[in-house]
Amino acid sequence: MWERTTFDPEQSVRENPSAPLCFELKKWRLAAVWLREEMYIFRDRCPHMGASFEGGRIEDQKLVCPKHRYRFDPRDQDPNIAPGCLSLLEWRRSGAYIEIDLK
Repeated sequence: MWERTTFDPEQSVRENPSAPLCFELKKWRLAAVWLREEMYIFRDRCPHMGASFEGGRIEDQKLVCPKHRYRFDPRDQDPNIAPGCLSLLEWRRSGAYIEIDLK
């Protein structure tokens, strides 16, 4: 089910690419990061320990969890290589906002 944001997360993560942007959309806690000239959106929940990514950092093009410093590369979706990989969500531009597929 596609849901529209009330702001532009892409602009926000471009302005501060060194940290994840955590936000809520229709009762879902989400996080967005800007890596390699692309935005990635996923659930704001570390798959390793369940912590929020709020307060995390981007280091060496990887998202670093603030709770235990585990590193995630959103492009790596192979659970055999990265245990507990991030669950990426599809998104698309809708005028000045974006729509996210909250499957």
